[in-house]
Amino acid sequence: MNYQELIEDYIADHQHFSSETLKARAYCLRRFFRENPDFSSRSCSTWFKNLKTKNGTPASQKTKKIYAQHLLAFAKFLLKKSIIKYSEYTSFEEVLKHFQVKTKSNRKALTQKEVSKIYSARESAFEYMLVFCAFRLGCRVSEIAALNREDFLLDEDPPRVQIPGAKGKTGSKKHRLMVLKPKDIELVKTWLDSRKESDPAFLGEPHEHRLSRRSIQYHFNKIVKRAEIGKIVTLHEDATRLV
Repeated sequence: MNYQELIEDYIADHQHFSSETLKARAYCLRRFFRENPDFSSRSCSTWFKNLKTKNGTPASQKTKKIYAQHLLAFAKFLLKKSIIKYSEYTSFEEVLKHFQVKTKSNRKALTQKEVSKIYSARESAFEYMLVFCAFRLGCRVSEIAALNREDFLLDEDPPRVQIPGAKGKTGSKKHRLMVLKPKDIELVKTWLDSRKESDPAFLGEPHEHRLSRRSIQYHFNKIVKRAEIGKIVTLHEDATRLV
């Protein structure tokens, strides 16, 4: 069985996933097959028990959980292609479920007072708009990076924002619409005034390029640090659950 070809087929069959997800899954699968001659529930179990980081330290429970999800999805793909039998797939399920145990997070949700501090820490139009997209629209960092001028439908009734690539409950990508409040419209109009219809909503300087997700998180971290709330805030988790 040529697993490298199967990995390529698997990636091609899941193009509805984000490029980052596909890259992570491909890395996991290629690493597994570099270290294992076959794909079986037993080899998976052994691999996870001995899984280590690049530094040689034991892999974290979080890493094992993610890898277990990737391998189980690949097993499901093989079942769909009739490459493995259902009994083999259930063996994978039985083994991999032990590595998918949810880990408790010590992180606490932001309080309303902390959110207010972040709002107060904004110092520029850029920061006002960034926090607006994060807390008011509930955008993930990838969604903020993907926003274009044309996604702000200010002339419609009611004015709203079309958030591209938002995930649906089934995992498929679709647009999410967020209605703008009257007090938000002036802020958005002022910010987008200098943008062309097809321009990204957030441009970097000096070359007017689309800001990357890393850059957006970096600028958001500066605001949070200035707010002095003593917490790490990620746009993917904290902002979206405050909407």
